[in-house]
This record gives sequence, structure tokens and C-alpha cells, in this order.
Amino acid sequence: MHDADQDTTIVMSQLAAVAFDMLADKPLEQISLDDVADAADIDRSYAAICAGTVSALILHHLSMLDNKAMSETYDDLKDAGEVSIREKILEAILHRFEVYNPHKKAVASLAKSALRTPPFGLELLARRVAITRRLLLLCGDNPHGWQGEARIHGVVGVMVASARVWHKDDSPDLSMTMKEIDRRLEQAEDWGYSLGVFGRGASRQKSDAADRADADVAANKEADHD
Repeated sequence: MHDADQDTTIVMSQLAAVAFDMLADKPLEQISLDDVADAADIDRSYAAICAGTVSALILHHLSMLDNKAMSETYDDLKDAGEVSIREKILEAILHRFEVYNPHKKAVASLAKSALRTPPFGLELLARRVAITRRLLLLCGDNPHGWQGEARIHGVVGVMVASARVWHKDDSPDLSMTMKEIDRRLEQAEDWGYSLGVFGRGASRQKSDAADRADADVAANKEADHD
């Protein structure tokens, strides 16, 4: 039996990949759906049925990249053992940059289009907030209530600020980007503790004490093992 929904999804993904690659050479506003269909060797009328707009294709491809990053991070973290939430968040953000690394020109082009087209920019921001919520849940942080929303937006800020370094980072392991993420996370933590977004009674001193306690437990385990 012919599965029209499956065919549409496949074509949508093909068109989305082509449209996203085209961003490296021209801005979103100058890419037409017919251009994408021709480049993908897909009938223009069918492309219109599957996609509707070029913006929809771009958002579809961004979702595919984000899902790839989340899935791979999940696989990396599920057997990571006793790793702090902060370290997991750093790893998740860094891996997302790794997934996007082959597409730096397209991402830079999208950022400019977002400024020129506010509705599209707001859509990108909403999606970034949504993926950050998923990222925090993946890392063991349940972002509920106003405190959770504040933590989400704090991590969004970390990603936005770190992206400026990522665009210039040519190192094979994105070491500059990792250092910037770490630095920005520390700033966000200081801000979070000062505003109480980590829960009632949370403080930097308590966090440091907990880190020292974890280190002592690890050291004792190592000594017992020896």
C-alpha cells in the first residue's frame, strides 16, 4: 500500500537538507521554494505541497539536527556514571555545537535573517527555548516553575554567548568553544544563585561544599579500591 505520509516526510527532509545547504551561499529571503525543488530534483508542485514555505524547510532541518544532537548526547550520557548535572549540560551544549559545526555559514546566515525578519527570529528563539528545556531534562534538571524557566533562559543565554566564540573556533575539538561554555556556565550559576533559581536555600557555598563532599567520597572509594 502506498504510504503518502511517509513519502511526504521523506521529500520534506530532502528539500530541507537542500534548502539549509543553500543558506551558505545566499540569505533565506533570496531562496525560493522553486529554487529548492529544482536543486533537489523534485517536482515544484509536489514540493509546495510537502513544504509550503522555505522557512518551514529550514525549521524542519534545524529540528532534525537538534534531534540528532539530543539522541547522541543521550547515548553518551546514559553510561557516564556519576557525572554532575553541570558537566552533563556542558557536554550537551558542546555536542550540539559539534553537530552544527559543518554548517557554520548556514547558521551565520540564519542569524542575520532572524534580525531582518523579526517573526522568523522569534520562531528561532522559541525553538531554542524548547530544545534547551529538553536538554536540561536530559541532563537531570527538571525545569519546572519560574525557577526552571529562569534556568532555561540562562542556558539559552550561555548558548547564544558561546556561539560567538564557536563561529571563530577552528580547533578540531572545539576547545575554545568548550572553555567559553564553561566560563559562561559559571557566570550563569553566579547569577542563578544570586536570584535563587536553584531552589530555596541554595547557595554557592552549599554547592561548593557538595562538590567537595563528592570529591571526598570519590577519593575514599579510590582508596578502598587500592
